[in-house]
Amino acid sequence: MGVHNAIWIGAFGSCLPFLFVLFSLVRSLRTMPEPLAEPHSIA
Repeated sequence: MGVHNAIWIGAFGSCLPFLFVLFSLVRSLRTMPEPLAEPHSIA
């Protein structure tokens, strides 16, 4: 494969997680959702 090709593959692979965030619903999130009520502990 070679070092040059491995660097290009690594550079391309590092961009993939960014694409997941770019096309997800996180971008349209304007406010933080309210947390769910925590269950009461028995102890």
